[in-house]
Amino acid sequence: MLDEGVTDISVFDSTISDEAISDSRVRRVDRWEVCMNDADCVVFGAAHDDLCQIQMSEFPKRMSDGGLFYDGRRFLSRAQILELKKCGIAYQGVGRSYS
Repeated sequence: MLDEGVTDISVFDSTISDEAISDSRVRRVDRWEVCMNDADCVVFGAAHDDLCQIQMSEFPKRMSDGGLFYDGRRFLSRAQILELKKCGIAYQGVGRSYS
């Protein structure tokens, strides 16, 4: 992504340190809300307990209109995916595609 000109990337992961991110165009944030605010794309690449606490209703309130949720861990249930889609959030996930 960085090679394609995307330069505003925020990462929330409670298990890594600031030093774990070596690219200056990527910043680590301490709260998932900061990471998700006005995001065009949200990627779940881990299924940590703190992420399980996020309510699906937060995604359309915080993300950019027409945003994309990419589920790299098969984190969301079918019902949650359909809820996101009803709110105008596109969904893609590993090994999944629900209409």
